[in-house]
Amino acid sequence: MLDYPRISLEEIYSSVEGKKVIVIAGSKCYEDYINCKNPNEAIIFVADKGIKCLSRNDIKPTAIITDLDGINDNILFHPKYKNSYFFIHAHGDNQELIKKYLPSIMKQKIKIIGTTQTKPFYPLFNFGGFTDGDRTVFTALFFKAKEIEIYGIGEEYFNIDVFYNLNKLDIKAKKFLAGYLIINWLKCKWKYRISIPYENDEKCLEIYPWEE
Repeated sequence: MLDYPRISLEEIYSSVEGKKVIVIAGSKCYEDYINCKNPNEAIIFVADKGIKCLSRNDIKPTAIITDLDGINDNILFHPKYKNSYFFIHAHGDNQELIKKYLPSIMKQKIKIIGTTQTKPFYPLFNFGGFTDGDRTVFTALFFKAKEIEIYGIGEEYFNIDVFYNLNKLDIKAKKFLAGYLIINWLKCKWKYRISIPYENDEKCLEIYPWEE
C-alpha cells in the first residue's frame, strides 16, 4: 500500500478546518442529513457502509473512511466520487482487498490517504480510532472541524448501561459497542463540539476502559 497516489493533508485542512462536519458513522439513513437544504454543499464524512445510504440519495460525501469491506467497485471508482477523499485503512484482515483494488486506484488517481491502526510511518497515518465509525470522528477532529454532528452509531439501541452487560453480546456486537463507547467518550470530552442528535442516553462513564 506504500506505492499509491497521495494528496497533501493541507488540501483537506482547507476544506474542513473551522467548519461543521456531519459524520455518518453507520449504515442507517436519517432524514436530517438526507433532507438538509443543500446536502452536496455540506461537509460529510461517511464511514464505510454508510456510503450506500448517501449513494441512494445522490449525496456526495467529502470523505469516505473505509477498510474496504463495506464498499465495492461501483462506489470506489464511480465518477461522482472523484472529488471525495478516500481514507483507506490497512489492517491484518484486509490485505487481499487492498491488493485487489490498489492497481485500479493508482490507474484512476483516486484521492487516497492511507491509514493504519498501529504506529504510523509515511505515507500511512493514524488519526485514531478502532472501528470505521469512530475513526471517522477522529478524522474530522484531526482536520480541526469546529462542530461535529454524528449519526448512525447505534445510538437508537446502544446506551452506556450495555457496557455493564457485556456477557450478553456476541463478538460483532462487542466491536460495535466499543466503537459506540469511543464516540461517547469523545462526545463527553468535547461536549461543546460534538453532538449526537438521536442519542437516547446522554450518560458518560466515570472511567472508560482505556483510562484505567
